[in-house]
Amino acid sequence: MVVEVNYRVTTGSLATTNTTRYSPIKGIINSCILHFPPGCNALVECFLNVGTVQILPYPTRGSGTGNVGIALDSTTQSFNITHPVDKNDPIELKIVNHDDTEGHTISAILLISEKETYTGP
Repeated sequence: MVVEVNYRVTTGSLATTNTTRYSPIKGIINSCILHFPPGCNALVECFLNVGTVQILPYPTRGSGTGNVGIALDSTTQSFNITHPVDKNDPIELKIVNHDDTEGHTISAILLISEKETYTGP
């Protein structure tokens, strides 16, 4: 079984929004589809966390730029993820809007596959 966890988050100008949903099943987060509407102009960053662990984008070190989220414009992109979740684990979508003029609405869809186990013949 595959379930979807959906987000549609509006974040005001120069604001940060954290929206938490809870995993409906024990399984694997396989992908995250992010939609950035026209006008985001790479000014709106997205982060996905399970509990206190950032899973999208995968945190990297180096270059001295700090932790940078996914920031796009006028596109819908799918990102592959393979991260286990337990039922009721908190899944947080964090949106950081650096636009000093406009608010923006970001949509995200997570696909979670139920963890299957072999029960024998």
